[in-house]
Amino acid sequence: MDITKNLIAHNETVLGTRARDEALDALVKELPAIEVSRAGRCFWHKSPSWKKKDKVKGSIVIAAAGTSDLPVVEEARCTVEIMGHPCIVLNDVGVAGIHRLFAYKNELQDAAVIIAVAGMEGALPSVIGGLVGCPVIGVPTSVGYGSHLGGMVPLSPCSIRAPRD
Repeated sequence: MDITKNLIAHNETVLGTRARDEALDALVKELPAIEVSRAGRCFWHKSPSWKKKDKVKGSIVIAAAGTSDLPVVEEARCTVEIMGHPCIVLNDVGVAGIHRLFAYKNELQDAAVIIAVAGMEGALPSVIGGLVGCPVIGVPTSVGYGSHLGGMVPLSPCSIRAPRD
């Protein structure tokens, strides 16, 4: 709380993530001008000099596989927007209903960067990576369905290999 108050007093932009409800309640009570996203568990305050970036090539697209990924998506959205970048969120476009992803072909093709948030198997970043030429950042979450294998599946682009003796 003291760090946030000090930064605001010095006209700095503030972003905090992974905040618990108790912390968000205390911040709102103490600093009424603070903005919060309870879904994303984050808070922010824009300095008087804060502005959106003027020169950007395309937007940042955040693609969520399913509704269980929305807290991670909301945290990413808040972070991208406080950094001044345009952001588009595509919800519920996972590979279980891949036709929903194809409805956003233009947004995906025009993106400068895509953040693909997908639980467990994390197939969404691989599918999107095959459709676009921009960087794709895969964010595996611990929710959803499929085989996770301790994080090896979503982070392995090829296959999982047993360690050699």
